[in-house]
Amino acid sequence: MLSLLPLDRKVMYNGSGCNCLLSKDRLNVTWYYWPLTSAQGPVDYRQACKAAVANGIIVNTIHCGSKNAGLDGKWKDGAVLADGQYLNIDQSRKTIHVAAPQDKQIAELGIKLNDTYIAYGQQGNIAMGRQNTQDRNAATASKEAALQRAVTKSSPYYRNELWDLVDAVNSNKVKLEDIKEEDLPEKMKKMNKEARKTYIEAQTKQRVEIQQRIQELNEQRKKYVAEEMKKQQLQGDTLGSAIIKAVRDQAKEKNFTFKSSEKPSKNLDNGSSQ
Repeated sequence: MLSLLPLDRKVMYNGSGCNCLLSKDRLNVTWYYWPLTSAQGPVDYRQACKAAVANGIIVNTIHCGSKNAGLDGKWKDGAVLADGQYLNIDQSRKTIHVAAPQDKQIAELGIKLNDTYIAYGQQGNIAMGRQNTQDRNAATASKEAALQRAVTKSSPYYRNELWDLVDAVNSNKVKLEDIKEEDLPEKMKKMNKEARKTYIEAQTKQRVEIQQRIQELNEQRKKYVAEEMKKQQLQGDTLGSAIIKAVRDQAKEKNFTFKSSEKPSKNLDNGSSQ
């Protein structure tokens, strides 16, 4: 199990967070991140980390702030004690974005993808509005964030059965004929049962085609960016790539192997998180 735990008031502190994981009867790779000291809290992180590694749990740490502050806060110490790795996020460092020929089309398809969603139920329009807000937030944050948002939404693991009728019907969460008319969008209220079914099928087909095209373009983009970074000798160790490399190295030591293609994480815009 791969866990990424913020050390906020819910998880409490580094030491107590490690202790919480000891009940897991399986291999764990855990990442802790927060701009605080690793030594805070009622549980001694040294004892917790030693106990973690004794139970087959690898503890990695990420400090948000200056490198020296992270070292002074004992974040590296915790990782070393638990056979993990220590990473540092430099907040002043700008994210590298390499413009690629595929960027414009991916962004356009990401917007077009929104036209395939059908909000239903009392919370449908609210949830769809929340998804659109997250799209705008990503677009405002950076070009890279907007592109990754589009790529994430193109994954078959990005589903919204709780408010999107296309996902709900295709996942068998609901039956179209059981949906009350007042829970349907205005456009579908005027349709008969057969027309509604045809409409869902058409929206599904369009979504799949858009998602597949975004995935194809993204693969082309990744190859292009890799070549450009190599040519320009850019520093490509982003936080994400550093975490992936660390996990792969640690898994290899435990005799795990990875398939050539990786499944993206499931991301739900279901009214509780985006």
